Formats: sequence, C-alpha cells, structure tokens
Amino acid sequence: MSNNLHTLFPFLHTQEALLGETHMHKHLLSQFESWQKEQQEGMIDAQRLKLSKMEQELLELRKKLNS
Repeated sequence: MSNNLHTLFPFLHTQEALLGETHMHKHLLSQFESWQKEQQEGMIDAQRLKLSKMEQELLELRKKLNS
C-alpha cells in the first residue's frame, strides 16, 4: 500500500500490520496456527487481494476528486 493512501486512509492496514495484530491476539493466533499451511496462505492471499482492490478503488476515487 502506498504511503499516500495510508496517510489519507489510516484505517487501512498492510499485510504485515494485519499479521502483527493477529499475533497480538492469542485467540486469533491460535486459530490461524490451527489451519493447514495452504489455508493460512489462502487467507493471506485473500487479504492481500482485498487490500489491492481497495487500493485501486481509492486511487480511482482520488482521481475523480482531483479532476
């Protein structure tokens, strides 16, 4: 996620921040670790895709606002 988007939308988190938050909450970490490796990677990929789509939508919105 670009720094500009994070500055404008601080509620959006990077993958690293999401994983860090998961590790801060023992019940989330324990749930995540109970999954098979493929399930863990699938969740991470799904979150990455979701963030990518949100980033693209926000960039398009920003272009519209600036025009």
